[in-house]
Amino acid sequence: MRDKIVFYSQKICFLSLLITLLLSPFFLFPNIVLDEHTVLAKKYFVTFSSIIFLFFFIFYLFFAKKIIISKPVILVLIFACLTVLSSFNSINVPFSLIECLLSLSTIFFFFFSYYLIQDFRSIQKIFFIFAFSASMISIIGFLQYFGFDILQHTFKYVLTEDERRFKVLATLGNPDYLAGYLSPILLILIAAMLTVKKYAYMFFLLILNVVITLTVLFTESRANFVGLFIGVIIILVYFYRYRQELPLFKTFTSKQVKYVSVFLFLFILTGSLIFISTHKSSIITRMKELLSFKIVGGHKERSIFYILANEMIFDHPFLGVGIGMYKIEYTNYIEMLSTDPSLQKSFDNILKSYPNTIAEHAHNDFLEVWAERGSLAFFVFLYILVLFFFQLYHITKDNSISSSKRFFSVGIIASMICYFLHSMVNFPLHSPERGVLFWVILSFGFRIGELNTENSKKSQRSQRKI
Repeated sequence: MRDKIVFYSQKICFLSLLITLLLSPFFLFPNIVLDEHTVLAKKYFVTFSSIIFLFFFIFYLFFAKKIIISKPVILVLIFACLTVLSSFNSINVPFSLIECLLSLSTIFFFFFSYYLIQDFRSIQKIFFIFAFSASMISIIGFLQYFGFDILQHTFKYVLTEDERRFKVLATLGNPDYLAGYLSPILLILIAAMLTVKKYAYMFFLLILNVVITLTVLFTESRANFVGLFIGVIIILVYFYRYRQELPLFKTFTSKQVKYVSVFLFLFILTGSLIFISTHKSSIITRMKELLSFKIVGGHKERSIFYILANEMIFDHPFLGVGIGMYKIEYTNYIEMLSTDPSLQKSFDNILKSYPNTIAEHAHNDFLEVWAERGSLAFFVFLYILVLFFFQLYHITKDNSISSSKRFFSVGIIASMICYFLHSMVNFPLHSPERGVLFWVILSFGFRIGELNTENSKKSQRSQRKI
């Protein structure tokens, strides 16, 4: 009886996880508004879903015969506890606790996926849901770029012709949010495509890759483009080194494989034409503006956001200002630092140009985690990431592991590198659908290595019995 309860509860939890991951990037309010309202809608959906899901998940764990308490689980649990603890260090504890609940709702998905992943096939099923949602969103964004905005038939909002063509939003309300969700998924999809055995399936995945890549390029999100470009190079270098182990190499000639590799590289490379130095969205232009305090505008504002975050870290080094409190403390720190002679002119320019501006986030996830949750949580977070990359690196070097798993691991590494490059100038970790994406992919990395270890131990036991 107990085995049946565990079996069916695991199936129900896994199905609920897949449905939640599928719907989270699509969920919208009836009257859609750009940016913050779409994020708020997804926050409510993810938080509500995780709370309901948590009850079923606890029920499943209660009847499970064995619960794995591994090092990654302990570290993420410590990080979650420090997140809660930081809330009690804020000047507005009730508000910070609400923000803490929203943050924990995304962290919970690490535990959900970690314990529900029973084998590598489970990982593939979860990723298929991500790939499917990314494909559907890409199609919406792709059509939106060319003026066919299918969302406007259901949701009431107005975009000018220029905004349709140069603000590809899809269901995420902002081009950067859209690119930040699609790019990490795209890199794993590229790695997965290179390991398929059937030509028709590979061609289908290639079409998906092209559509998603074009949508990312249409968003003109510089950080995501750089991350995507670096990620593709990592995958192709690994592909070329271990190409003889792949079914693709056995199906096609060496020359054909080289053509595919060159095509993928050139396809990503041609996207850089969008960002040449004469373009208004040039990466070179962005770098110059970030390094200069002489230009008044969004790039200069972002530099000020970083300064404010650093000041919060120095003032509250251990437990931080409290999660969600960056936007509350923003005004106080702006007023305090505007009296600094070395920065007064810069702050005066910003206050004159943007008198009502209040930054919701630091536009750097690492600084925001450090400022809001404190040094203890920040270094635990860094240790989790180091352990994650270290484990995946060893998987890619282990020839005893199947090539599909190793290439999938390379895709995860490239995906996370892209994610963190975006995190340096934005806040994907603090948004609902991209936060969930991060914690689930994190669980992928840890579970792949652990599943391989578990299988090795089982094979050793069976050999001993023989």
